[in-house]
Amino acid sequence: MTKRIVSLIIALVISMAFMLTGCKGGKPLTEQEYLDTLTADVKEYTSAAKELSAIDSTTFTEQAAKARHDKAKDVCGKMEKALDKFADINPPQNYSEKHKTLLKAVENERKFVKASEKLLTSTAIADIEAAKNELETIYNLPTEQNFASVALDIIKELKAAQ
Repeated sequence: MTKRIVSLIIALVISMAFMLTGCKGGKPLTEQEYLDTLTADVKEYTSAAKELSAIDSTTFTEQAAKARHDKAKDVCGKMEKALDKFADINPPQNYSEKHKTLLKAVENERKFVKASEKLLTSTAIADIEAAKNELETIYNLPTEQNFASVALDIIKELKAAQ
């Protein structure tokens, strides 16, 4: 019985170590699987981003503000979930560095999502101005730090290699 408990504890410790170090486990995806996964995840994110851009930010009634707040929270939540998927991808070995660059760009995109949510849900002028400034900073990032640019470059390269 004690041996079984010790074995279980060791298994749990090893599992937690993999989780904490970011090891995705399993073998890396093939280039085709990577292309398919990236394409699907980018489409999911883009779909949510289109929903975000459709939110009415020009009507200032209390009812419109409430609807905008609720929709922005929902859509930004979808965008965050879509971005989470990129960290779960185990890319082919020859794309590991490019995938690390993509994950850094994903973090910049998270800042965009948070600033967009703040912009659409805040009522205080200072919060709205801060969100606008954050968005401006993100818009001015170099191409190699821009999520869409990095993701599309990897997808183009994968397609060209087919």
